[in-house]
Amino acid sequence: FSAIGSVSFSCALNADEISVASSGAIMGLFGAKMSEFLMLMNFRTKKTMSDEYYTKQIILMLIVSAFVCNFTLFPFVSWAGHFGGFFCGFTIGMLLFSRKIKSSGDRKLWIGSGLVLTALLLMTIVSMLVEANPREELGDVCNYYEEVHLEGYDCYCLF
Repeated sequence: FSAIGSVSFSCALNADEISVASSGAIMGLFGAKMSEFLMLMNFRTKKTMSDEYYTKQIILMLIVSAFVCNFTLFPFVSWAGHFGGFFCGFTIGMLLFSRKIKSSGDRKLWIGSGLVLTALLLMTIVSMLVEANPREELGDVCNYYEEVHLEGYDCYCLF
C-alpha cells in the first residue's frame, strides 16, 4: 500500500516531472513502525520494552527517515513519493498493529482514527490524480531524456 501511495503522491504532486518513487515504499515501512511505536507509548499494550526504549526508537526512526529524505536532493527522486509512502505506511500501521491495545475502547479509537485517515488519504490521492495535468511533451519519454542528457544518449524505448 505504501508503494501505491508513494507513486500516487509523486504522480499527483509532481505531474510535470519524471521521477523515481521507489524509496517511498521504504518510507512506508518507517511510517508503519512509527505508528506502532506511538501506539505502544500512548496506550496500555502488551509491552516488552520500556517507554524510554520506544522513545529512542522513534528518535532513531526520525533520523533514518531524514537521512532517506535527503535523497530527494538528487535529480529524479521524488519528495512527494517519500511523503506519500510514509503517510500511507503510518495509516495502515495504525490498523495492523492495533490488536496489541488491551482496552477495547482505546483499540476502537485507534482503529477508527486509522480508518478515517486512510479514507481521507484515498480521497486525497484520487482527487489529486484527477486534477493532475502533466505536460504533453512528457508523453514522449525518449525525447524528454534526449533533452535532459545533452550528449550521447540513445533511446531504446519499445513504445
